[in-house]
Amino acid sequence: MQSNFSCHALSQRFDHSLEVAIYRISQELVNNIVKHAQATQARLEVFREGDLIIIEAQDNGKGIAALHTPGIGLKTIRDRVKLLEGTLEIDAATGQGTLITISLPLPKSLQLSESTGENSRDYLDQNS
Repeated sequence: MQSNFSCHALSQRFDHSLEVAIYRISQELVNNIVKHAQATQARLEVFREGDLIIIEAQDNGKGIAALHTPGIGLKTIRDRVKLLEGTLEIDAATGQGTLITISLPLPKSLQLSESTGENSRDYLDQNS
């Protein structure tokens, strides 16, 4: 399987528990693709968009809709996302692959300053 991983616009460390949650969610997404999707291509992307951490997993496999009952892996992901007050969206069709998008809000201490309008890409550009 051809795979691509990208992590960008993350210029600072987060709380250890948030970092571990991002890692575990990403790990389970990849595991589900490998075990169930029968995909030839897969992509995992983690990035910051405003005050959110976005995790996207996409494959060209059989589609999560082909599974009659979601397994423990997807339930675990849903539980972690709910605990972090995030959202999970699944876009899938049988035989057409799956796109899972997870949005996790950053803690207030890491959110963007409305008065300065700073964002993580600006930070990266200024400190490169």
